[in-house]
Amino acid sequence: MAGRWFRSAAARRARSAGRERTRAVLRGCRRSGGTGDRVALWVATAGGLGFLPRGGVFGSFAGAALGALLAPTGWTWAGVAAVALLGVVATSRVQRACGVSDPGEVCVDEVAGAWLAVAVAGATGWACAIPLACFGAFDFLKPWPANRLDAWHGGAGVVGDDLVAGLYAGLVARAIARLAGAGA
Repeated sequence: MAGRWFRSAAARRARSAGRERTRAVLRGCRRSGGTGDRVALWVATAGGLGFLPRGGVFGSFAGAALGALLAPTGWTWAGVAAVALLGVVATSRVQRACGVSDPGEVCVDEVAGAWLAVAVAGATGWACAIPLACFGAFDFLKPWPANRLDAWHGGAGVVGDDLVAGLYAGLVARAIARLAGAGA
């Protein structure tokens, strides 16, 4: 994963063509799939955010925003659990119905992971930027056991690695906030 910046032009073109084929398959499922498959695709793509360019980034922002908005209400943990569970079920169904393994358009995992990072950090308002940035780093690096979960087949693997990244990010962001508070 980390070496993707060093790919040849031919390898980048092949990867882009593969992503376009996957995107076409998902759009076909969205148009011609059954109602349950279309609902699962809507959930898995976080309401269609995954079809935007860099949809995973938008999913992460949506998760952090939900975490920031629901933190004062006390519903944040229930929300994280619900999104994670729905994400596993919806992603598994999309994988079966569309025949794709882990398409980039599926971004409910980023929503759940970023939301978990914000919840663990206890951040609100603009302070959510710290766990969000940490989540992006841990999601890219995939430290153990996220790298193991990423290799699992099905929705549990897709969502699980992002939940681990969110947990690590929240803990690091909480430590950063404590260190910044101690130094003031």
